[in-house]
Amino acid sequence: MALVLLSVLFCILVTSCNGATAWAGGTITIEADGSVNPASAPVLRDGDLYTLTANINGSVAVRKNNIIVDGNGRTLLGAKVGYGFDLSGVTNVTVKNAVLRGFSYGVYANSSHGNRITGNTFTENVWDGIWLRDSQNNTVDMNLLANNYGGIAVFDSTGNEILKNTISLSGNVGIEMYRSSNNTIWGNSMIGNTYEVHSTASTNMWDMGYPTGGNYWSDYTGTDGNGDGIGDTAYLIDFSNQDRYPLMNADVIPEFPVLLFTSVLMVAATLATLTYKRKQTQKQDLSFIRGY
Repeated sequence: MALVLLSVLFCILVTSCNGATAWAGGTITIEADGSVNPASAPVLRDGDLYTLTANINGSVAVRKNNIIVDGNGRTLLGAKVGYGFDLSGVTNVTVKNAVLRGFSYGVYANSSHGNRITGNTFTENVWDGIWLRDSQNNTVDMNLLANNYGGIAVFDSTGNEILKNTISLSGNVGIEMYRSSNNTIWGNSMIGNTYEVHSTASTNMWDMGYPTGGNYWSDYTGTDGNGDGIGDTAYLIDFSNQDRYPLMNADVIPEFPVLLFTSVLMVAATLATLTYKRKQTQKQDLSFIRGY
């Protein structure tokens, strides 16, 4: 019942729930020369700014560097396969303000560097909302990821910053770090994921020191004796990783309505309690580690 309630609440946020007609002309490609293929695609170009003008049943592949792709609040709807935005091999691309729903991966970045993924909504993706692989110096910020199998996955990547995202109700893990070190993860709100985080062969920074702090973890059981909004004890991830200054309160994304956020948080807190109890009686399932 809690999951059903949260799904209904979350549906309010995504434009795909409004029944608007979507363009269905296949994959849209922003070519290396700047052209849009097919020419009939609902993408308005103004110099290096590309703006979606309709919902899309399908994907967008970006092959041009140094551009901004503005989703303009539009939804990219998948068929449980492929990528919403494919950023493979590009540099200095910003993807913002889109809703990515029903893909294998909402955003897939392979060998991609210096990009920014910001202000997007990810839901009902089969694997991860965002997957970075062999990628450096990217920024992932201010995104809402809810009800995906995984939230953000980082494989064989370094120097990335993951900050101020809300990651909730992931079917498996909220943030996964695999053979990825020297990344910075802070200011995120981790709410009711089956496992908030998993780290393999990785050492990363999970806070920005005091008083900025680290991340909010809904399964954190520590206390805040002096009322400064930061837990008195660290949130332990593994022997190489810890959030030294866990936040006691979730940070509300500006685009996320406050009343709706409160309802989501109440439901997620209940789920987090049940998840925490379950984790005390079973070993962690590592089935989310994808093979090479």
